[in-house]
Amino acid sequence: MRKTRHVDDVQNKEFIADAEKLNPIIIYNEPEIPEIHNKSLEFPPIEEVVFCGDGVRTSNWQTICAVGLWVRSILDSTYYIMTAGHCYDNGPFNPDGSVDFYHFPWMGSVVNDVAPGFIGPMAQPNLSVVDKAFILKQNDNIRVTASVRNTDDQNYPELMIYGSAVIDTVGAIVCKSGYFSHVQCGRILEIGAQFNFLKDGEVVEYSGLTKVEKIAFQGDSGGPVYGYELSLLPGIIIAGILSSGNLDIVNDWNVFTPIDMLITSDIEIITVGNL
Repeated sequence: MRKTRHVDDVQNKEFIADAEKLNPIIIYNEPEIPEIHNKSLEFPPIEEVVFCGDGVRTSNWQTICAVGLWVRSILDSTYYIMTAGHCYDNGPFNPDGSVDFYHFPWMGSVVNDVAPGFIGPMAQPNLSVVDKAFILKQNDNIRVTASVRNTDDQNYPELMIYGSAVIDTVGAIVCKSGYFSHVQCGRILEIGAQFNFLKDGEVVEYSGLTKVEKIAFQGDSGGPVYGYELSLLPGIIIAGILSSGNLDIVNDWNVFTPIDMLITSDIEIITVGNL
């Protein structure tokens, strides 16, 4: 069916012909454009979400570890990242002995891996008993979260921390999230294991650890170790943080520090219930 244009309509053509004889002048009003007095618009800073399992690095790139848990001080509500204490060892050291750490997310994540944001300093930890340390959140643009990064999985890119529990059953499956090898899972091999760590030429022996099948490499140290059930997903239960993430391809196991050795009465784990 052929459509008739408005200019071809008989009545329209007669009207246009008569109007043209009068040489009409089209009068229109220009819209008023408001004058902008404040020409410098300020936008709120973009917050940088630091997920548990993301990487953290030092300013000289000598150390890359993983974010273990976000924790909060009971006394003054200050936020910290808990990670492995041996991540402190290579410096560079500030005048007060602390080491600055920067966000270093997984490759391909939204935040630029080349220019990660400053998080804050890690005070010198006491590594004589347990391999843990705290990074103070000093940057207001860093956002605390109760999620573990799992962005290799399109169905569950974030795993929500519901709580924590000691998982002490040999054969139980646990997983870890870390910078180098992302999310890997394996079975618990031994409860109450020992691990020797070389520090400043001396051997430091840790006991009470949990040995697990190989789930981590260098760059994963400090990452969260967790258990899950399909009925809880995307919720998970934190079991501890990774102590050894070495590159040793001979040893087919890792160890992690159980959660009851990490949490003291003056801090609390950030979960979806208390964020």
